[in-house]
Amino acid sequence: MIQRFNNSTEYIQHKNLQSMQKNPLIRLFEVILIKRECYINDLWELVGHETVSSRDNTRDKLDRAIEWILKRLVALNVVAFGEHMGMQILPDSLKIIRMPKIIIGILKSSSEKRTILVYGNLDVEEALLEDGWVTDPFVMTEL
Repeated sequence: MIQRFNNSTEYIQHKNLQSMQKNPLIRLFEVILIKRECYINDLWELVGHETVSSRDNTRDKLDRAIEWILKRLVALNVVAFGEHMGMQILPDSLKIIRMPKIIIGILKSSSEKRTILVYGNLDVEEALLEDGWVTDPFVMTEL
């Protein structure tokens, strides 16, 4: 028998009830599938931030990307903040400026659970067409 739903909320509630009895990893993948478009849109927006850390004229864009991520982490109940870690010398101008903030976040649910460290970076090296790029590196492209 085919089950019919009046709206997407009923369907999601039904799927949530079904997935509560399943393996947590299966539930995770189901949530990812349900929210796939949201995740792709967020990635699209994040890739659009020109986050070249070696250029002074794009540092404000890198700072906006950091704030963008911090805002999303806080929305997920992560205690998150950005912290400057020192100074850097820009290679082209030899100008000394503050390094980009690093993001620190803590999501505490239980003292019995293991600690997980997630590390990544969002500042990038200069991407030039002569280096082999065939598309704009700050426009998400599927090839």
